[in-house]
Order: sequence, then C-alpha cells, then structure tokens
Amino acid sequence: MSLHRKYGELFPGQRQIGQLATSADEKSETFLIWVLPGDTTPKWVTEFTGGQITCATPGAVQVFGVAGALHQWFHTGPWQDDFKSLVDAEVRKRAKQALEPINVLARYKRLEVRE
Repeated sequence: MSLHRKYGELFPGQRQIGQLATSADEKSETFLIWVLPGDTTPKWVTEFTGGQITCATPGAVQVFGVAGALHQWFHTGPWQDDFKSLVDAEVRKRAKQALEPINVLARYKRLEVRE
C-alpha cells in the first residue's frame, strides 16, 4: 500500500491539526497537506475537475500532494517533522485501541484463574 493511502486512512476526509490542514478523498487515492497562516480555519472547496476537496484559505500553502502521478513534498520545512509526529501519535493511538480488547480479555482471564 502506498504512503499517501496510509495517510488517507489515518486522516480521512478534511481535517485541521494545529497549523496543518489535510484532505483525503473517499478512496484515499489523493492526500494533500497545507500549512495554514496563523490561527486561521481552513476553508474547503470542491474542485470543479475531479471533485477533490482542497483548502482555499488565503495564505495557505500546499506542501504535500500530487505532482504528475506521484505524491510528494513540494516544500521542505518543520511541518514535515510535525506531520511525522502526528502520524506516529495516530498509529500509537490506534494500536492501543486495537489491543484494548486483548488487554481486557487478559485481565478477565487472570481474574478467572485467581478465583
């Protein structure tokens, strides 16, 4: 599975995370990232061609997206490390959520043995 699809699954739809705005289409075939100016809220618009939802906030800079057929960073900067930290945190959160039923079962089994 390609990296942009994984990003799209971690951050579906349109989101604002701090000064970053992300947009993923329904199938996670396109994933886009913008850096927002100051404390602004993203303004989302649907492109006429293709139907991709993009950020139309004045001053927002798209830093990740599609160039040709490849997803890539258009600009380097601290937002790359910020986004990597967001990805790592989301992966950890989902792993913890996935393990919770196992942990509950393990606690139940320990209680069952003690009785």
